[in-house]
Amino acid sequence: MSKAALRKELVKMSQEQLVTLILDLYSARPQAKEYFEFFLNPDEKELYDKYVKIVEKEVYRSKRGMLCARVSYLNAYIKDFASFGVSASAVIDLTLHIARIIVILERAYYMTDALHNSGGKLIVAALARANDAGLFKETMQRVENLLAIPQVRPRYAHEIKEQIADYLMEAQK
Repeated sequence: MSKAALRKELVKMSQEQLVTLILDLYSARPQAKEYFEFFLNPDEKELYDKYVKIVEKEVYRSKRGMLCARVSYLNAYIKDFASFGVSASAVIDLTLHIARIIVILERAYYMTDALHNSGGKLIVAALARANDAGLFKETMQRVENLLAIPQVRPRYAHEIKEQIADYLMEAQK
């Protein structure tokens, strides 16, 4: 059902029917409950902390000593977090938090190729979002600081810097 069709159906309902429908939705779907709780009491920090725990659990998934986080899940968590209407800086923070974990763990653990490649992709995605939000300089400084910490393997940092350079070349076109 499209939004327009849903709107037509909702306009036909009385206020009492709408309240009943929303309460049924609230009790039936955890996602709706989470959305309404944030909508009625918008605490960005609490929501951020909740998503940090979720993504950390996913990043640290392992099988036989190899990190095997599902990159599609990580991207979905970022998208879900952004769908709450939080600030761009909060979404950038979450994205860079995930990238930081991956970049640091790359030196110490075996990981799937997809997870290895996602470190740079997440950083580039954070830079793109920062560019759109006017936070590019601050975010770029955070990325440079991240890549300069001793736990990051120099070759991996170089790969990520190449991805950033490619993004910057594309952004200038």
